[in-house]
Amino acid sequence: SFYIFISTLFCIPSFSCQYVKQKELASLNPIAKVEKNYLYLSDLQGLISNDADALDSAILVNKYVDDWIRKQLMIAKSLNEIEYNKAEIDRKVLDYRYSLIVHEFLKKYVSSLLDESVSELELLDYYKEKRDNFILKQHILRCLYAKIPISVPGLNDFRRNIRNYPNSNFTDIQEFCINNSTESMLDADSWVNFQDLLVNSPLKNVKNTTQFLKSTSFSERSDNNYIYFIRILDFKISDGYAPFEYVKNNIENIIINKRKILLKKNLEESIYNEAKKNEGFKVFIP
Repeated sequence: SFYIFISTLFCIPSFSCQYVKQKELASLNPIAKVEKNYLYLSDLQGLISNDADALDSAILVNKYVDDWIRKQLMIAKSLNEIEYNKAEIDRKVLDYRYSLIVHEFLKKYVSSLLDESVSELELLDYYKEKRDNFILKQHILRCLYAKIPISVPGLNDFRRNIRNYPNSNFTDIQEFCINNSTESMLDADSWVNFQDLLVNSPLKNVKNTTQFLKSTSFSERSDNNYIYFIRILDFKISDGYAPFEYVKNNIENIIINKRKILLKKNLEESIYNEAKKNEGFKVFIP
């Protein structure tokens, strides 16, 4: 079978296996054919990893060959069934080849030069300048939240502590949740989507979420098994401006991405201008 044939490529007569070196692949015979198209072992260069054993390599090669045959058959069938614009296909192939090769080069180039440090001042300046781009599409809030089994002892003390926060001992709240809660969210400085808190809790029955947020600082709901506590510290209604802290990470990503784009653009211009200066290309259009 073809599997056995490929397996032998990775073995020496002593039955101890070794890898076929890439430079040896080109000298081997074709291993598959569909109509006038051949697949050579040289086409498998880079497919076989030095870290893979002979069996894994043989399986990988077999899969690649099978995929190649299927693709060639589909191409042959398609060419017989439809009319196509060869020039357009060639342009798309060129674009695809460009994307594959240049993408790897640019990724290496950008990673070697990219400065990923963004100061707080840069973040704030961007937020102020582009504030209209950060309009909330949902209600968000800062809060303490906990889902506690209904039979847990010490609920009254916990209820008093979480209701009175920040005028209570946060360590007591934290330790109680660590020991007893099924779910909890205790980062008072983080903004979260209000809808995320509503899911799978009695809070999902709140009909007017806007009014709920405006009129509630503490809420306690229960079902047959759990009590759900929420201490609302601050909130922002949808269609308003997102707080800086809520979009800070997004802004950082935007700034870094802009730097990547600029590096790529400058490199492309530099390569073009250098080639133009040295007559590295010619245009024959009248």
